[in-house]
Amino acid sequence: MRALIAAIVAIAMSDVAFALNFVTLKPGDPRFGKCDTLITGIIEIDSADKLVEFVFERYETTGRPPMIYCLNSDGGSLIGAMQMADWLWHKAPSHMEVVDGDRCLSACVVVLASGRNNFLKRVWREVADGAVVGIHGFYLDTEPGVRDHAFTDAELVEIGKAVSGRLVELMNTFQVHPILAQTMLTSAPDEWTFLTHENMWWLSPGRYCYEGFRRPLHCNRQPLKLAEDSLD
Repeated sequence: MRALIAAIVAIAMSDVAFALNFVTLKPGDPRFGKCDTLITGIIEIDSADKLVEFVFERYETTGRPPMIYCLNSDGGSLIGAMQMADWLWHKAPSHMEVVDGDRCLSACVVVLASGRNNFLKRVWREVADGAVVGIHGFYLDTEPGVRDHAFTDAELVEIGKAVSGRLVELMNTFQVHPILAQTMLTSAPDEWTFLTHENMWWLSPGRYCYEGFRRPLHCNRQPLKLAEDSLD
């Protein structure tokens, strides 16, 4: 599965320009004080490489990596988002937040789902009341490396299975309710589902929320119960 996805990335790398930006927040930015880094723009299939480069440069410059990300993105490549989220969860655990006035749509939600606090052994995804979070059906033909390559119908079926399987695997690792991935994989590309007070628990089921000075709208303030190996 991962080898097939890696092959798609290799195909797309040749002509995809970086579109996602990583911004170190400074006083004057309305997000400053809530997050230390802003992720904004369209996620491309190679955005994970840019993220890794940014994190290491930030560490070399300041002595510490980004710890709290604000997300403001309309999504983009699902494969790129999955690679970003996988690396963040395992190599650079960070809080993920969407603040008032910002939005996290489509593939961006996969990155949002990777938020966690390694020290407290708890997931951490915060969505403000004035933020917009939405998902829609995954559409394989829009993926860079797929749309630009003449795959056979049989190959497209295998690619679709690989991407779908990887998404489900990641959401399970991130302790996200299965209905979120199911909705992304069964909805039509133009069929949107927005996460509100009623269904925000898809992203962070109540038993995985952190009770502290921050109170995400989707958190019912019950303690986190994770298997130790899920946070390795």
